[in-house]
Amino acid sequence: MFGDGIVRATPGLAAVHPGKTGDCGAQLGAIGRFTSRLEHWMSGLPLLVALYGRAYRHVIEREIALAEIESRDRVLNIGCGAAPFTALLLARHTGARITCLDRDPQAVAQAGRLVRRLGLQGSVDIQLGDAAHSAPPFDVAVVALQTIPKLGVLHRLAAGKPPGARLVVRESAEWCRDMYDRLPCSLTPRAQVWHHMGALERSALYLAGDLCRFVQEEG
Repeated sequence: MFGDGIVRATPGLAAVHPGKTGDCGAQLGAIGRFTSRLEHWMSGLPLLVALYGRAYRHVIEREIALAEIESRDRVLNIGCGAAPFTALLLARHTGARITCLDRDPQAVAQAGRLVRRLGLQGSVDIQLGDAAHSAPPFDVAVVALQTIPKLGVLHRLAAGKPPGARLVVRESAEWCRDMYDRLPCSLTPRAQVWHHMGALERSALYLAGDLCRFVQEEG
């Protein structure tokens, strides 16, 4: 059963309205650089990581309920950064094995050191890679707010996966919609949960089969 506060919907496959990929690139680059610097700095301070990560606890709890994540699931975290709060909390709350994928070599090295320092290397695996090109197998993928291009990455993740593979995508608030890439408004999620936490407005659940069909029909 879905947890409380989860809004469910029947996926719609209407005409596509282009996302903001081209418009938001420069602004997203600036945000990404700031976030990256902050996480690089925090990654060497486990106590600060723990304190900062507490702000994400309710987000993670809602996402676990949204995607019904269990200990047997292979969970893929796209865009973990140098301080992989999402992966650490997912591992602790579900007992699942978490694989993190980030294309920044320095972030991957620092995240790996932090995971080892916390003794979670048996639960969290940090890998260098770009989800727009390839990704490890998964049952559930959690896609970071800063991911770009979102639809392209999601289609790549969904391609060749079982139709029921779950993808949780973080979406930005309306006030900063031009600062982050957004999915087409015509792509309706299976369900969603609302956070209203700064730039992070909601997490939306999509199934691999729905994403592949959407891209194919809009092709």
